[in-house]
Amino acid sequence: MSLVKKILAEKISSRKDEIDGFFAEKYSVTKPLFYASVDIRHSGYKIVPVDTNLFPAGFNLLTERQKQLATQQVKIYLEQNFSGKNKILIIPENHDRNKYYLQNVKTLKQIVEGAGTEVELGRIDIQNEVELETADGSFLKIQPINRTENKASASGFEPDLVIVNNDFSSG
Repeated sequence: MSLVKKILAEKISSRKDEIDGFFAEKYSVTKPLFYASVDIRHSGYKIVPVDTNLFPAGFNLLTERQKQLATQQVKIYLEQNFSGKNKILIIPENHDRNKYYLQNVKTLKQIVEGAGTEVELGRIDIQNEVELETADGSFLKIQPINRTENKASASGFEPDLVIVNNDFSSG
């Protein structure tokens, strides 16, 4: 670790309670999103957020400890905001060939399932179930999403909640 990164890590660590208090205060006024990520650039003397992603990728880059923490946070978030809702449909991007994105989706699914929910993956652009290979050689099953009146389902799975990990920029 470079000296600058070490100093920065120490400063953040030493003010953890103050930082946590800041976020607790903000979250008491405005509930946090289910998830988001922020790209940060470090120039050596300042740190700047440069991009906020409302449909993040990169869950596959988390360490095992970070995945455990993410699972705990998802469980807390769901209990506080959606008590009793335990069937979740995740709508990923249509990146059939990007095995690392699919690995990200697999990890997101595992995190949400680890919080005590039942999870299915679905897409609106397919007519039949597809199996897609992830970067680790495993396969994800993606179900076609059907709409009946104002309800979405995926091959008979009727979700209580839908997590969108898709900006629908391709339509």
